[in-house]
Amino acid sequence: MENIPSLDSDLSSLAVFASNASRTLYCIVDSFQSTPRPIRELSRDLHVLMEALGGLGGMRDLFTDTETLNLRFILVRCGVACKDFKEVVEKCLPYPDDGSVDRRCWTKLQYMGGNVDTFRRLLLLYLSAFEVTVESTHLRLQSFVDVKSLESHEIRIKHAKSDIEDFLENLNYGICPHEMKQLEEQRLGIEKCLEICAYSSDSIDLIQVKTEENGKVPEADQPTAFPGSHAKGSFSTINNYSTGDAVLFTVSTNGKTIHGSNKALGWRSRFLTGHVNDQSVQQISKDFALMNTGHLERKESSAGKSTSVAADNPDSCHPGTEFVKQYGKGKILPK
Repeated sequence: MENIPSLDSDLSSLAVFASNASRTLYCIVDSFQSTPRPIRELSRDLHVLMEALGGLGGMRDLFTDTETLNLRFILVRCGVACKDFKEVVEKCLPYPDDGSVDRRCWTKLQYMGGNVDTFRRLLLLYLSAFEVTVESTHLRLQSFVDVKSLESHEIRIKHAKSDIEDFLENLNYGICPHEMKQLEEQRLGIEKCLEICAYSSDSIDLIQVKTEENGKVPEADQPTAFPGSHAKGSFSTINNYSTGDAVLFTVSTNGKTIHGSNKALGWRSRFLTGHVNDQSVQQISKDFALMNTGHLERKESSAGKSTSVAADNPDSCHPGTEFVKQYGKGKILPK
């Protein structure tokens, strides 16, 4: 077949090859009138595939060597599959001027011992491999990955792996020699999709996620990232988490970039996030402390309890210098 690039070609060139092949097929399929449901679904899936292929070339420098090798093979097989099916369509469907085709003609379309749905499922497997790779790369480059995103990625990989294995088990090998060569080449491409899933699944383990029993939230001193994805010292990762009321700070006083989050279950929790100077941090800390003290005063007063260790001797409860520096003047609670 003409114009098939070598596997050694640049990833961007292979992405363009597959994209052009899928676009050509899409234009042909979409031009027919009154198409049956399987063909309408094929047209829709080809459009999604074109969009996915459009972004692969620009990410070529972000993929690992293993991902790049697998993607090269899959891109070639994807492009060849579209070219093969284009020839099937042009051979089996007489194209009238008005674009209408007898519905019975669509049943003549055969590919790898199957029908239109066989070809469509093959394209969806390649699409899944592209999406899994892109998502893995995005997660790997993030300094923080929340648990929900990680779980969603794991589910996507499992579904893709299940679909690929099911497709391989149901390949029809009782076909003519010419189609057998075609089937064998595409089978190798499908197996590369399985390798993509296995590699992406293993990569999840490299994301250092430490969880707590209740929240499954990364600890404050542990950035959730792949090793080496960022230069050391270029940013700080602060992930605060509290199961009750809390005062949480995610601030930079020296202009350094911050990645992270503040999370607390208590409805009275207070947060400070951003770039703030030292004096402001100290003042806001005092203000937050006063707010919390006022809440305790109201709470204890309404309950009729005393939190003062010496209500009859106020001087014994007067806050010291260090207390005032850290939390403000404070208040003596009533008996």
